[in-house]
This record gives sequence, structure tokens and C-alpha cells, in this order.
Amino acid sequence: RNKIVAMNPGLNVGVVQGTQNEIDADILIGSVWTLGRQNRLAQLTGVTDVIVDECHHAAADTYLRVLTHLGSFDATKTYGFTATMVRASGNRNLGDVWEDVVYSKSILWMIRNGFLVEPTGYTVDVPDLDLSGVKTSGGDFSVTDLGDALQTSQAADRIVEAWQDKAEGKRTAVFSPTVANAYQLADAFLAAGVPAEVVTGDTDPEVRQGMYDRLASGKTLVLCNCMVLTEGWDEPSVECIVVARPTKSPGLYIQIVGRGLRPSRATGKTGCIVLDVVG
Repeated sequence: RNKIVAMNPGLNVGVVQGTQNEIDADILIGSVWTLGRQNRLAQLTGVTDVIVDECHHAAADTYLRVLTHLGSFDATKTYGFTATMVRASGNRNLGDVWEDVVYSKSILWMIRNGFLVEPTGYTVDVPDLDLSGVKTSGGDFSVTDLGDALQTSQAADRIVEAWQDKAEGKRTAVFSPTVANAYQLADAFLAAGVPAEVVTGDTDPEVRQGMYDRLASGKTLVLCNCMVLTEGWDEPSVECIVVARPTKSPGLYIQIVGRGLRPSRATGKTGCIVLDVVG
């Protein structure tokens, strides 16, 4: 909503979420989880256009229920946007939902043409991190096994050391496989005198916004998370991404690194450092 109003302040934009039910607005915004409830869906009539963000998820059941109700497979014009047109798992393909890719630019094209900044990657070597025993689930490392392997290794200390060497003082987002890993990493940064916080799926929205504001202002330098900041989070001032969750998924990897590739006129940012834990 904020982005749309920033582009066109005159638009009447409503939100369907929690106690908000502004269904008389010209443009409605809601998460698929909210709109997928039968009582919410029943209110939505006369929709002429549908825009699906992160549309690589659209083959999931909840998305299909919403799209079907809105007439996306009949007469309603429907558009999808995503940085990663890949589906990691499931019994449907994206081609079962989307007819055509009508416009596409690669990450590399956007970097070369100045729409994204250039990443510089460094491997974080963790000698006692052995991924050979970590099981694979849904095409990627098992989150539980991966979390256990990281938790019992020197990963946290090695990540802090690498950050101090390559990215000290830079606003940083850290991506972990489990909540426990996120807290372990934040504790390691705090022990080194680096202001760090943790955001999880259970963090209250107002508390969460406070964390985002402190990171944007530089009061907090490191924000650790577990699958909260992966999609939809927009903080252009971030200049370092820590991939503290090895992954086999190209889509997930691009989403994570992409959080640090947005240009920032406010800070004069010119690039992004990626610290990649690979074992």
C-alpha cells in the first residue's frame, strides 16, 4: 500500500487484513492467507484486474482458490511478478497457472544497467561444519538437520569474524535456517560489541517495525531472521547479506541475496557484500 500511494497519492487504496476490511476501495491489498478465507472471498466481487506478487507461489492450493474465485482462469486479467520464476516443490508446475512470460530481465542485466548494485561474494569457511549428513527435503536441505549442524559448529564465531573483516560497520541482514540459529548468531554479534537484533514470525508487528527503523537509522547494524525477510522486505540501505543457511534452491538464494542489491540514494551505496556459509 505504501509503495502504491507513494507512486500515486490520489488512488483510493484499501487493505483487507485483520480488523481492516476496506473492500469499497478501488484497489484492494491483502495477503493470500487472508483472502483465502471463505468469508473474505465471498465479499470480493466485480474485480477486473488481479496482480500477484511473488507469483512463483501461485501453483499452491490457497493461491489457486483465490485466483479461481476472482475469475483469473476465465475473464479477469491477471498479472504475476517475481524475481525468481521457479517452483521448488509440489505437484503442479508454474505453467499450469501462468500462460506466458511477457516481460523478463535477468538479475545480471539489472546489475549491469544500474537498477541493482553489484554483489561481492566471500566464502565463510567453517571447518567443523559437515553438510554431508544433512538430509534433503523438498529439494533443499532439511531445515532441522541444517539448523542442528550449524548450531553445533563454529559457524556463529566464524561469521562474526568474517563480518568484522569484510563488512564491519555495514547494515547487515543475516538469514538462518531456524529461530534458534538466528538467536545464536545475534548473541555472537552482541558478544563482539555489534548491535544486533532478531526478528521472527512471532515478532509483534509494531516491535518488528521498530527493528526495521533501527536498522535503517544504523542504531542496529545486524538484523538476524529466519524466513521473515526473505520476500517482500525492502530496506535499500542494507550493504551486507549473510547467507547463514546453505541452500540448494536457486530461487531462495536469489531472494536472500536480492535483499541487499537495491540501490540507496540516501546512503550512496555502491555495492553489497555477500558472506556465504558453505561448510
